[in-house]
Amino acid sequence: MPKLKDSQLATNVRNRNREATRRMRERHQAMGNVTLSVWISAAAKAKAEKLARAKGVSLGEVVDLALNRLDGEEVDATTHLMSSPANTARLREAFADWQAGRNIQERELLPDGD
Repeated sequence: MPKLKDSQLATNVRNRNREATRRMRERHQAMGNVTLSVWISAAAKAKAEKLARAKGVSLGEVVDLALNRLDGEEVDATTHLMSSPANTARLREAFADWQAGRNIQERELLPDGD
């Protein structure tokens, strides 16, 4: 395989990045998402990123959940789990395990506080 010139390599990388960005935008648009740019403090950004990493969700999901909580809306757990491809795959995997009788742990439920 012949070695590419730096300019050709740069062009190839730019084209791959443009295509990946185009596909990502199409996925988000298909889910009904739009872009939003806001100015926030560095501390708020760091906190949002930390929460996203800890919960395994995107920054967009962190914002969605925070807005729903501020608005007083209840967030259905299944709707939240189905909001990203990774979460959807994990939920389906867990459901398949349950149907097949795999990875099931019986636990005693705590009584209601009522």
